[in-house]
Amino acid sequence: MLRDAHIHLAEHGRERSWLAVGDCTDREMCLDRIASAAAELPADGWLTASGLRTEAWSDPTPPDADALHEATDGRRVTLHSFDHHAMVVSRRVLELAGINDATPDPEGGFIVRRGGKATGLLLESACDFVRDVTPEATVHDRKAWIREAQQELRALGIAEVHDMHAIPDFARALLELEAEDALELDVHLYVPPWAFDEVRTIMAAAVDSKRVHLSGIKLFTDGTLNSRTAHMLRPFAHPIESHPRGTPLLSDDEILSTFARAAGAGVEVATHAIGDGAVRRMLDLHERFDDTVRLRIEHAQFIDEADIPRFPRQGVIASMQPCHLLTDIEAIRRLTPDRAHRAFPLRDLVDACSEAGVAPESVLILGSDAPIVSPDPADNLQAAVERRRAGMAASEAVAPEQALERDMVVHLSKS
Repeated sequence: MLRDAHIHLAEHGRERSWLAVGDCTDREMCLDRIASAAAELPADGWLTASGLRTEAWSDPTPPDADALHEATDGRRVTLHSFDHHAMVVSRRVLELAGINDATPDPEGGFIVRRGGKATGLLLESACDFVRDVTPEATVHDRKAWIREAQQELRALGIAEVHDMHAIPDFARALLELEAEDALELDVHLYVPPWAFDEVRTIMAAAVDSKRVHLSGIKLFTDGTLNSRTAHMLRPFAHPIESHPRGTPLLSDDEILSTFARAAGAGVEVATHAIGDGAVRRMLDLHERFDDTVRLRIEHAQFIDEADIPRFPRQGVIASMQPCHLLTDIEAIRRLTPDRAHRAFPLRDLVDACSEAGVAPESVLILGSDAPIVSPDPADNLQAAVERRRAGMAASEAVAPEQALERDMVVHLSKS
């Protein structure tokens, strides 16, 4: 049986109903698709689209609020980046969210401006302005989304998933499905700090649950590559001017207090850390704390050479999604050309485990991060073994020296 060690289960089911723009090759194609879909909606409709990946375009400039307004005759539009760390919204959504040219950037986020004017592009926590005015999903909604996602996952042979945004209503939806004998997956919950006590209470009452498990607390300690908010040791080639090396999130004290909270509850800490700067920071803080809490570094897309041996030495898990290489090839080359050889260093991690006498599966686990990308395990195989998209020439491979054998990838994917 296969495991997806990093997924957003309900969100994956929900996103299957959104307009997909991930295959758009330029701004005009994206706007045309949005305009066609919006024409089917009433004037007060709200169009949600996802998959925006501008780093794959020859001109990586996304549509702005005015372009979305004009393309949709003034309808409300929310256009999510494929990594969900950025969104572009139409003029009406900016107004609804209370964002104007003078709105200050929130902590950990950016309202992207041009000539002092808000463009409609929101990064990181600035997206919360829009999420706060979006109707909240019900438990019933989440059950339907889980069923939708579960059907696809089971068809792919996946029997175990680790959900990385397990809020209270998601836990309730899972338990209701299990009680109805409709849950076909083993689900491990990794809960944001604000929801941990409530989810812990819910799970303590679920004494008969065999499939739903409270496994950890989930933190975010940087952004993403495509949004140029991943915390890097060196500046991006085309950075956000005010944050040339990306965006560290949370204070050291906040992270250390979460370690203590997890240790007291007997659960793990799973932390989003994409850049090599974020990875090093988490390894440093884990070493500073002690070894009474198990740390999972989610994504670990870039790891400096000096930090590789620390994973087996400190007992830290690298929870990686090699499949992201398939979507990130252009972004890696454009934004981090001097660090491309450190992208998804799978071979280095396996070799470090061998040198330390540690089983690789105790350090390196694989997932998809669906709905960011497809949950199909074949994509991890393609990326980890070939280091390039199918159909690309071998010369196009990113850091081919980091490739793994097919059997090893399959082994690391099993539950």
